[in-house]
Amino acid sequence: VRYTASNAARFAGLWERKNLLAENLHNQ
Repeated sequence: VRYTASNAARFAGLWERKNLLAENLHNQ
């Protein structure tokens, strides 16, 4: 499957946000 640059950037943003949320929940 080929991803466009925009799709890759969007996926990276969602992944990063998910990781940040998981870290915040874990730290509380």
